[in-house]
Amino acid sequence: MVDTPWGLAAIVCVLSCVAAVWAADFDGDLDVDTEDFGHFQACLSDAASPAAPGCADADLDGDGRVDAYDLLAFQVCFSGPGVPTEQACILPPAEDVTLVPPPRIGPLLGTITGYEMDSGCPYGNPATCEIPVYRSYDRDSAGWWDNLVEELIHSRVHVVMMHGRGCYSPTTGDAGNGDMCPRLLRRLVEAIDRCEGARDVLRLGMFDDTGAYQGARNQIEGLPDGTLFDLANPDNWVYFWNYNMRIWFDTVPPDLWYRLDGRPVVAFWGPVGMANVQGNASRLFDYLRTSFINRYGENPHFNVTRDWTQRDTTLTTQHVQALEDWFDPLRNTYTYTLWNGADWGCVVPSYRNPDTLPGCGSACREQLREDGNTLRNGLAAGVTKAARFTLLEGWTNIAESAGFYRSDAWRYPNQYLNIVREYSDPETRTLRFQAEAADAWFDTTPGNAGTAYRDGDLDIGHLTGASGGWYVGWTQPGEWIEFKEVALACGVYRFTARLSGTVGQSLRLEVDGQSLGSVPLIRAGHPGGWNLLRLGTVALPAGPHNLRLVFETGQINVDWVFSRKLSSAGLGCGCAHLRSINGPYITARNGGGGLVRADSVTANEFESFTLIDLNGDPLRSGDTVSLLTWNGRNYLRAENGGGGTVSATSTQIGTWERFRILRLSGGGTISNGDSIALQAGNNQYIVAENGGGGIVNANRNAIGPWETFRLETCP
Repeated sequence: MVDTPWGLAAIVCVLSCVAAVWAADFDGDLDVDTEDFGHFQACLSDAASPAAPGCADADLDGDGRVDAYDLLAFQVCFSGPGVPTEQACILPPAEDVTLVPPPRIGPLLGTITGYEMDSGCPYGNPATCEIPVYRSYDRDSAGWWDNLVEELIHSRVHVVMMHGRGCYSPTTGDAGNGDMCPRLLRRLVEAIDRCEGARDVLRLGMFDDTGAYQGARNQIEGLPDGTLFDLANPDNWVYFWNYNMRIWFDTVPPDLWYRLDGRPVVAFWGPVGMANVQGNASRLFDYLRTSFINRYGENPHFNVTRDWTQRDTTLTTQHVQALEDWFDPLRNTYTYTLWNGADWGCVVPSYRNPDTLPGCGSACREQLREDGNTLRNGLAAGVTKAARFTLLEGWTNIAESAGFYRSDAWRYPNQYLNIVREYSDPETRTLRFQAEAADAWFDTTPGNAGTAYRDGDLDIGHLTGASGGWYVGWTQPGEWIEFKEVALACGVYRFTARLSGTVGQSLRLEVDGQSLGSVPLIRAGHPGGWNLLRLGTVALPAGPHNLRLVFETGQINVDWVFSRKLSSAGLGCGCAHLRSINGPYITARNGGGGLVRADSVTANEFESFTLIDLNGDPLRSGDTVSLLTWNGRNYLRAENGGGGTVSATSTQIGTWERFRILRLSGGGTISNGDSIALQAGNNQYIVAENGGGGIVNANRNAIGPWETFRLETCP
């Protein structure tokens, strides 16, 4: 603390008198000085007057006024011009705690998600179930949907394929055969709206669970059990449309629909319990497509199991745009199928027939998890095949031991969410860790003092207000929570917490056992008034990391910890600029998705490329590389493998996205500042026409000045 220029006496009670201090660095220059005080002084009023317009940021204790108590808080943060203030006095910018969508590039992952459950185990013997961490596993509670949204966000999955088994009534009610009437999805939409940032991140597709139609039609029409669903009768098609699909898409708002190639996605299970499929399935899908277009004005993208095309040979790519072969627990846990010029997949993390005990083997069609390797193998196969879209069966599937949810049955609760994220969003630019969902903790008091969320000794309470959710509280000195094996790409990360507590308390974040430094609560609050606190910034290598939040003094409540990737620094992280012989940098306009030119005089985001060495580290002359653009979705591409232009429109690495990198001064390891050339698949070289300032082609047969680039690491 330093003496302030306005000559007030030393502060004697500030740490005990201030209840909730917000950031005092009003001008964002990382110090708190006379310029900040000028703004504060203009807002200062008496204790009886509310804060004036434009002065909400000067209300440092959050009581709606700018008075003497706020002045005391301001003095704590005062550092003087050019002197960095305490981290706690800097309000983290919005981008430090704002979720960005995962890059939706292939292989796209869509998790099949059911919502029929009312407990953590539907059977009498709990030993038959891999029970979720969240103990109130009842879809009739708002908390179940809140937890589902949190898990989906944490996994960064591209698409959430929500079940629809149909409703008994096309106009009203939530009842239906199989207990997943899609009108219930209004609760999911409500939970998404309660969860900050979820509407910007999550996208939904429909999974049409066709096995429910036979029983639904028989019950509605009073037919004998077992009567087959006759596809030759067009009157039966309304059960697909009026009783299910239309309700699903009427319930889920269009801004939440996932669109593949600009088309809303619907995946169908097989023609179970159906008769006269041959020649009539194609008519059914024509009917559904026409009905969809007439109601919504959009052409849907249909994804079906191979059973449909085997039972109706008239089906073509005009009827169904994607086709996968599901899985057979007696033979496999994943499949990839070529259809319509692309591979389409289905992956399950494990399987066991309902209401059977672990270890039952082939008699119950058991497929073991193998500590996550069963899932990894399926996802890795999709990467190898450059699959377009892969269904993940069983997100909430307790009954068949096929779930991805948080569970103590795994090696650590978030294990399967983490594995999905490694493949859905390997760069993971933003990630929010919910405190109540920690993988491990140390708690010095027995029992859950807040009695919420999970069993055990971690003290968890319900957040008040309309947003719902939970927090970890009742903390004591030395207690901690930890998130395990969080896969992060190489780069610089900033961590921020949403918390409340008593001013003067402190905590720290440890990454792989290394502390980012003790952070005091200069600004604080209570469970009804939460604030943001920057925990620190650190450069990390690629790989799994353990994050531990340590409560040094206790009396701190934590809602979440947020990770934001700031940059990928250096060739060690693969981030590089390519500078042409005359100085301009190669740039992917808008960060990718369109033109590539060599006309940028400075190197910023759009001139930054993740250089992927397909031969592995270290980067050597002659290695094959691909260049990912800043948006994390597009790769540089030599059209036709060379001989034409270079674009940044590809979303997968194929032959045209591979280049041979050559060091021009003797081969060997390539380092920052080296002159290099890039050779396309047809052996022609990338060229900055006129040495820079214009277009980029891949049509030269020899290396000259215009084909020479300086490789520079990102700062």
